[in-house]
Amino acid sequence: MTSTQSDVPACRPFQILFSRGAPILFFLFLAANMVQGQNANPDRNRTRHWVFGDSNWIEWTENGPYQHPYSKAISTEEMAVFTDTGGHLQLYFDSRFVYDSSHNIISGGQISTGNWTSYRGAVFIPYPGKDSFCYLFYTTYESGNLNNRLRYALINWKTKTVVKKDQLLATRVIEGIGATIHHNNYFYWLVTASNTSDNLLFFLITDNGIIPCPFMQYNANSYKNSSGQCGALFSVNGHSITNHNFEDGKIQIAHFNAFNSALTDRIIRYDVEHGLLIGPEFSENEEYLYTANSEAGTVAQLAQNRIKDWDTNIIAKQSQPPFRYSFGLYRLSKNELVSGYYITERWVDSVNLWIYKDTNCLFLMSNTNDSFVPKNYNPNWLKTLHNIKYAPPNFPSSFFREYRSEVRYLTNCKSNQIELEAITTGQENSLIWEVINTDGSKTTQSGSSIQVPIISSGQIKVKMIAKYSTGNDTILKNIPVWEPVKKNILGADIPVCYDTFGINLSIPSQSFCSMWENGGSLTERHIDTFGIYSVKFYDSNYCLNFDTIKVFKSTSIDKPVAVFTLTDSIRITNYLSSPAMRFVFKHNGNMDTTAIPYYSVKDTGNWTVWAYTTTGCYSDTTEIQIKSLRTHQLTAHLLNVYPNPVTETLNFSPSGPHKYSLYNAQGQLLEQGFGSTISFSEFPEGLYVILISDENRMPLIKKIVKQ
Repeated sequence: MTSTQSDVPACRPFQILFSRGAPILFFLFLAANMVQGQNANPDRNRTRHWVFGDSNWIEWTENGPYQHPYSKAISTEEMAVFTDTGGHLQLYFDSRFVYDSSHNIISGGQISTGNWTSYRGAVFIPYPGKDSFCYLFYTTYESGNLNNRLRYALINWKTKTVVKKDQLLATRVIEGIGATIHHNNYFYWLVTASNTSDNLLFFLITDNGIIPCPFMQYNANSYKNSSGQCGALFSVNGHSITNHNFEDGKIQIAHFNAFNSALTDRIIRYDVEHGLLIGPEFSENEEYLYTANSEAGTVAQLAQNRIKDWDTNIIAKQSQPPFRYSFGLYRLSKNELVSGYYITERWVDSVNLWIYKDTNCLFLMSNTNDSFVPKNYNPNWLKTLHNIKYAPPNFPSSFFREYRSEVRYLTNCKSNQIELEAITTGQENSLIWEVINTDGSKTTQSGSSIQVPIISSGQIKVKMIAKYSTGNDTILKNIPVWEPVKKNILGADIPVCYDTFGINLSIPSQSFCSMWENGGSLTERHIDTFGIYSVKFYDSNYCLNFDTIKVFKSTSIDKPVAVFTLTDSIRITNYLSSPAMRFVFKHNGNMDTTAIPYYSVKDTGNWTVWAYTTTGCYSDTTEIQIKSLRTHQLTAHLLNVYPNPVTETLNFSPSGPHKYSLYNAQGQLLEQGFGSTISFSEFPEGLYVILISDENRMPLIKKIVKQ
């Protein structure tokens, strides 16, 4: 059998991992926990358990659905299930308590903010890289709809212990949650929406925790989720997303950008027939969107004729609308049941379920008077299931595939390539890969994985054949790829004014999985030779980027650095209009580098000063004369400067005139001249330094405070 998947870009979500509930059953579809690379069939096994309200849950087997009668869940609304990759039920949640498979509340399993009478979103997500842990995300109803919160609990599902709970992620959100696997088959996306603004809220679930992402904004004409009775949903392959209002029957649809997981197309507003909205559900190819109205008793198919236009076709209608919570909507994908909703009355032990099977969808309607008649009735599509609690029916075997294979891919941080890996049942005889790269070159290889170099932007066509004793399972996948994108993270090129130097280049913390070309993976790298240095790194979406920086020898430009001399130091006062990156002071062949424009000298003689920026190097040469401390003290004794602190005028005694220079605390020259007084009336309050020369031209340094 052959399964053809739609295009999966290498930098975006590509497959629905979980579904979410409406004010009805919550079924949780968990795809593979591919961290450990098990050969089990997690896509299939994690779809086995559906939980209902009022003590009902169903396990789907090869022989059909089997209803377990011992569930303790009592919620009529949102519920969640966690099943391991072996298909074994581990946890379920009913908006108040977390239960194990023996129907006992696990340690710490009472969620304090729970309220089973209010609709709430809930979803389990495995913790990437930590096989024993999972997250439970849920919304809470606190002091009115506008105060809904998004919270989470961290659970060790093997020891059945809640490690922490009621951790706040966001406030003023809608009650629905959507989730899908990240394109790298390792991380996960979580989405909800604000109920006070036109924002979608995204979170990336990684092996380093939960990362809030920039919000995506609706178009200006969209409605706000003021009622809070809303949901969020990813399509099966992650290409589209909806935000919908259950009470008002409104749906908004957005399309993901194919390369960066952003919402680039405007949100489409669609008003469904007024009433309680059930669903919606995408068809597998996203050509249709299905929704149902429990108060009107209708099922609608929204056909996407163009990207932004949806036509409505009512494909089923009940002659007498059922109870509010007695209407269900399900979808089939690749002959597997992948999502669903609450389908029974809370107060009914056994009901009749009608199945309407369209090309891509399966609808189950409960109606105690059997008055449901689908449009364009076809006997081959309709089947009655009686007393599901006591007599599990035998579903057609075509609902389940005999075996299931899948292809996942990962980017390799150390080189520009994609690693393809087969996920199978482990019972295949062999695996064959046929890969056509963007330049048309073809590679055929056997084995569980294959590494494919990224040659240029375009599409890599992948064909994987899993050969079983009973037949072959063929997976086709097109993976759009692109060459690395240059992003400026290292800064501007660096000129160096001298031959012997040492510079540390750093990679910003917001990039990860970085690799210096011929220099290792350390965040900081020491550079002591001229040349061009490059780094490859991945952003949070596993998109490959790179940057280069040039360290080059710069000839000094004939623009002197203004320097002046003190008794024991050099200070650069006005070297450029913008600060220099680095300063170098040289004397008798010895050089010293500093980041501040000040250097203490110990020897007399000629000193060379460099200051260099990204535009060039500037230098000046000056001669420093070291005077004796005794003469310096004598000068200080003979000259008096007052008052200090000063408010208006600073006086010298003897009156002079004296040569003076006045600087602020940053070393900037403010005033020079000859005289007996200096006016401070126009200077702001602060610290100043004055240099005064006596008759021997020996400078006196004084700190002056302006009040």
